[in-house]
Amino acid sequence: MATVLAEGNTLGDIIKHQFPPIFSQKLVTVASGAGVLKKGTVLGTVTASGKMVPYDPTSGTGPQLTAIDKLAILAADIDASAADVVKVPVYWALCGFSTAALIWGAGVTTQNHKDLAYAGLGLRFAMAMQPA
Repeated sequence: MATVLAEGNTLGDIIKHQFPPIFSQKLVTVASGAGVLKKGTVLGTVTASGKMVPYDPTSGTGPQLTAIDKLAILAADIDASAADVVKVPVYWALCGFSTAALIWGAGVTTQNHKDLAYAGLGLRFAMAMQPA
């Protein structure tokens, strides 16, 4: 019996093009309790702490906001289950990204939720690349 291996998304599957990293990436803190997150997860900013968690359009604490500087795309796999994770790389501006490769939190349950996030990301990002 042959073993089947499944590889997750690479950054090239998610981010299609970018300006120099100094303009398109930054380091953030992901809040404790956010869980195990894969690269490509859309993150929102908690208003009170400035830390990031998975984007949640149903939350009232900030991660639902789609204003400039509130959303980002996670650039590495992390585990923020039990403690804050600091210096986490994210893409936050001047990039083209694949909508098909994004990972959504449990609060994202409709296309409208995604569309609001695309609009928020679009305020800082160059463009969203739709799957062919």
